[in-house]
Amino acid sequence: MFTCPFTLFLVMLSTLSFAQNLLKNPSFELHGSVPCDNLASMTKQFSPCENWQHSWAAELYDTKIIEKCKLYKKEVNEAAFLPHTGNTMLGQSSSMIGTVHKDTIAEYLYTQLSKPLKKGTVYHTSYWFATKQNGVFNIPLGCLLTKENLFAKQKNLHIIRQTPQISFAPDSLVEQSKWYEVKGYFEATGDEKYIYFGCFLFQPIKHFENRIDYTFIDDVLLREATDEETNSYKQKNTFISSKIYIFDNLQYDKNEVMPTKNSYQSLDSLYNFMVKQPTMKLQITAHTDNTNTTLYNKKLAEQRATWIANYLITKGINKNNITAKGLGETQPKVPNTNEKNRAINRRIEFVLQ
Repeated sequence: MFTCPFTLFLVMLSTLSFAQNLLKNPSFELHGSVPCDNLASMTKQFSPCENWQHSWAAELYDTKIIEKCKLYKKEVNEAAFLPHTGNTMLGQSSSMIGTVHKDTIAEYLYTQLSKPLKKGTVYHTSYWFATKQNGVFNIPLGCLLTKENLFAKQKNLHIIRQTPQISFAPDSLVEQSKWYEVKGYFEATGDEKYIYFGCFLFQPIKHFENRIDYTFIDDVLLREATDEETNSYKQKNTFISSKIYIFDNLQYDKNEVMPTKNSYQSLDSLYNFMVKQPTMKLQITAHTDNTNTTLYNKKLAEQRATWIANYLITKGINKNNITAKGLGETQPKVPNTNEKNRAINRRIEFVLQ
């Protein structure tokens, strides 16, 4: 029998890609029967989803079942939801009730890894989520890896107050039924065995209020980084003492204190470095151009520097190791004579000592 070399290559590549994922049943396609009568009974019988557990409630959606279940159609089709790939996705709510310190509840999907992580090895993890809402999404989603099963250790755990290795930028604009990827790289501390997906209270939350957000999750991935990815990660996460760093992707909308959603990768790189160097001190200095009044620019710069400091502190950096100041328009790098120069002058400088 003749075998096409290209077809054989694709089969080998597919097998390699699957083997790289340390999460079993990553698209949730392997599951038993799901009841069609109501979501409550579905929640009670969620266990048919192979290899996955939930903290206190979650739903499994299969397009083949949706076709014959009216309640499924009402719950999912009102937003025209379909899985990111395949026929199945999982749903969970992120409830934020009371204050960020009390009465807060979140659902988590979690599983045990196929093998423990290796100390010092860089890994890539990602998953896709969609939400029922339009507008600003201010639930701090992410994924966390731990050495122990947190829910076996603490039976009545309502919210995980730890910094996840990977997180979605807070206060991002989202569209209903559109899928978004949460992804990133991290260096393992060694022997992590469990991964959790959900809402983590670890960073400042803008416009916090009592609310419940429902999200769908699909296509989760955890794999070792390639050599090229590892080298790139370590270069980005290594900082030289006394050198001034200005992150090109740390950007702001006009007159906004919080950076844009694409800015968090650089801040998280800085956080990852400071975690490994707990005695190092960080100085944050914010600058603006001269398009507003001197007083306004100084206040805006101070607010931006303070926000970044608080972001790092709430993730776990010692507040005594961070100083933040805003200089406004007083120290331009180039004359504010055109928009190109003004963009250069709008910057945040970071110095580690």
